[in-house]
Amino acid sequence: MDRIDPFTQTSRTEPYSFPDLKRSTGEGTGKGPTRSNAFQRQFSASLNDGNRFGQPGEVCPPPWGSVDLSKNRGPEDDHHPDSEAYREIIDRMIQQNEQQLKAAYAKGREEGRQEGLKLGLEQGRGEGIDIGKREGILQGRAEGEKRIAPIAGAFQEALDQLAVLRKAALHEARAEAVKLAFYIAERILGIHLRLHPDAMQHLVEKACVMAAPSRILRVKVHPDAVEYCQNHPSLLSMPEDVVFIPDPTLAYGGCVLETDTGEIDARLESQLQVLWEALERELELSRHVDPAESLTGMNADMDEG
Repeated sequence: MDRIDPFTQTSRTEPYSFPDLKRSTGEGTGKGPTRSNAFQRQFSASLNDGNRFGQPGEVCPPPWGSVDLSKNRGPEDDHHPDSEAYREIIDRMIQQNEQQLKAAYAKGREEGRQEGLKLGLEQGRGEGIDIGKREGILQGRAEGEKRIAPIAGAFQEALDQLAVLRKAALHEARAEAVKLAFYIAERILGIHLRLHPDAMQHLVEKACVMAAPSRILRVKVHPDAVEYCQNHPSLLSMPEDVVFIPDPTLAYGGCVLETDTGEIDARLESQLQVLWEALERELELSRHVDPAESLTGMNADMDEG
């Protein structure tokens, strides 16, 4: 029956028999193997003990590392002529086994190192990609802000200038609008007074109140308004010696009262001029205040007038 030698990995015929070394010297029987010494018995036990060696092809620890050879040694073993030869065989087997173990250990260590290096590289590559992305985003943002800073500054300056121009344009437009409105109101007021003479009565009466307690001597009005003033019942309460004098320089609806202390200018032009001056003051103030506030103040002055 063939068995695989665990050291040489070759097939050999069992049972294994040591050669009869005494036969060559004439001491043996010449019929086969003779008794073996302790090394022979230990060596045979190592080969025949299948439980100490693994299956063919496996690397196993040497069995003699845990075997006490002194149990099988006899007095004749120390002087046996083949003791040194078998010792060399066993030492060579031990060296071969140790070499195999060292080679397997080195191979396993190298494979483990390569595997660990591969995993480390993959993990490091993933972490490096993440770090690179974050750093790239931050760097790109910083460079973008650095490049856009001059443009943003110029854009902000343009916006500031636009705000100044807008404010100036708004003020000019407001002033022109007020002038136009005042002109229209002046024309409408003249037409209104001609269509509704009773409104002129209110203006003359208001001027008379302003003249008190001075004595009214003469009242200058537009020539077209003399007849109305002389015949209007509410104005008949004036002193009989009051004289209505036509004055073509006056606008229809206005009047000038001459009293014993001076004149009271109630001309329509004068009253509109006072209103216009108030509007101009409000327009000037609107350059430095909010437009809503300036309009509020303007309305208040107009109500007082």
